[in-house]
Amino acid sequence: MEQLDQATDTQREIGEERQKLTEAITHVRESVSKENNILSKIRRTFSECVERVLMVEALLSITVNQYGNLEFKVRTLDRDISKRETSEDQGTSYRKILAACFDLTLLVVYSPEKFYRFVYHDGIFEGLDNRRK
Repeated sequence: MEQLDQATDTQREIGEERQKLTEAITHVRESVSKENNILSKIRRTFSECVERVLMVEALLSITVNQYGNLEFKVRTLDRDISKRETSEDQGTSYRKILAACFDLTLLVVYSPEKFYRFVYHDGIFEGLDNRRK
């Protein structure tokens, strides 16, 4: 009988946790769908970082996937040919540098807050294309 009561309590707790998860995902979706200062700063700072490092224009979009997780997508634009989207961001070297730029962006944007102040990218330069080094 005691095990049955424990199983019932566990089922109830699982239901409560699922409800909390659903509420959190809804909150994340609402936060991303409406423009806010933090997202604007992240997009702007990321674009500036990529411009300075790679000398290309980059646009960062943020969406929520079906599991409620944030997904970040980057598009690079060709400045010479009417801002046409390029495929540079698909290459390994660019992706490594874009990841580093994104991490630096988060450090910069959240620097006034209690947030991580250190990031470590092991081997980011060893495997890069020589043109980007």
